[in-house]
Amino acid sequence: MTDFDDLLDAEDIVIDIKKRLLHADYDGNTWLLAKNDNGELFIEHCRDTHANGDDFIRTIELADFLRTEAGTPAARELIRLVGLIVDDAEATSETS
Repeated sequence: MTDFDDLLDAEDIVIDIKKRLLHADYDGNTWLLAKNDNGELFIEHCRDTHANGDDFIRTIELADFLRTEAGTPAARELIRLVGLIVDDAEATSETS
């Protein structure tokens, strides 16, 4: 039997997550669009809670985020970014 703890040391596992800020509010909340090594996109909601010393971070699937946060500044920014992709695709197809 293989001891997986010997094969996988936590220090050897590197997960590259790229992030882009969507919105930050005055209460210390930030919403980031994130992409992991596998190309999966998700929202990372971070709440800075210096008062009690605990930071709160949760990940939200895109569909859930758009459904539950529709109309919020973070959701509007995500939709604006998607619109930029479409505008860029249109410009590219027009020059081809």
